[in-house]
Amino acid sequence: MKLPESLKSASLILFSIVLLLPCSLVAAERVWVDFDPACGVRKAADVDDCLALVPLLRAADYHVVGISTTYGNAKIEQTHETALRLASVLNAQGISVPTIYRGAESNSRKSEEVQLALRDALAVGELTIIALGPLTNIAFLIAEYPELRTNISRLVVVMGKQPGQLFHPSEGSTEGIFGHGPIFSDMNFKKDTMAAEFLFQSGIDITLIAYELGRQAIITATDIDLLADSSEVGRWLADRSQDWLYYWSRFVGREGFYPFDLMAVAYLLEPELMHCPEREAVIAPDRSLGIAGGGPKSLMVLPPGQETAANRTVKYCDQLVVSKHWKPVSYLLSI
Repeated sequence: MKLPESLKSASLILFSIVLLLPCSLVAAERVWVDFDPACGVRKAADVDDCLALVPLLRAADYHVVGISTTYGNAKIEQTHETALRLASVLNAQGISVPTIYRGAESNSRKSEEVQLALRDALAVGELTIIALGPLTNIAFLIAEYPELRTNISRLVVVMGKQPGQLFHPSEGSTEGIFGHGPIFSDMNFKKDTMAAEFLFQSGIDITLIAYELGRQAIITATDIDLLADSSEVGRWLADRSQDWLYYWSRFVGREGFYPFDLMAVAYLLEPELMHCPEREAVIAPDRSLGIAGGGPKSLMVLPPGQETAANRTVKYCDQLVVSKHWKPVSYLLSI
């Protein structure tokens, strides 16, 4: 059947409009953020969950459909209150924040409101989940609604290491056996090992944002000053970063702090900045540390060619492939 010329013209106009629509309207990727913000809670509290959320909310190619809090960097009462305060500051400056749901208070206590909200978000369609804290909320959800795991297009988590690796931010110093400063743990994994194991075995596509990647970038006092001068939101974030910056300078011995969680968002925004090969991974005691019995379990990527009965493939982001002049704070200066 031959279409009338007027209908042909209307169809062409409509098709042209669709082609010209911004990508953010046509194919924005749906994202859920699960995090444990503690900026401003105490002097030695990690601030980079707060830094990580802001650029993701502003990204044209992503649509944050929901946010859940969890314990981790602080107790759930503190992380949830911090998230609400951050949302209030963002909303006042015209940055829309979706509903924030109060999550798990421990690795044995699930949050019904997160369960229902995340269930409903997954029921709509595919969802990327970026988890910046322990994986408790996500594991409880999939345990209760296993049929929804196929709607998680990818799970981006801040955890993982290589065998024998210590989370030692001042590695390379000449002081003492280990050098100056504290040795950190793979905290997000350690806080809920069972949740990580469960999701590891679920078949969900997992990307690990590794400690060794985070230490290849730094946020310095100069960066924080630029952030403070950039906007009202920047000033709020900068004020709550000062104590964390001091802690790293005084006790870790670095000129700034490593932005581990912000690197996870950088991976979403500009994946080409990072080397993220597929690697075989396993959850097992790290016997290469020389601890009797192998010590507690670790989430480790294996050397090429090494196989175990319990391994699986993950993406493991371990290297920046950009100039050393690249600054992670740049994601925050345009807010």
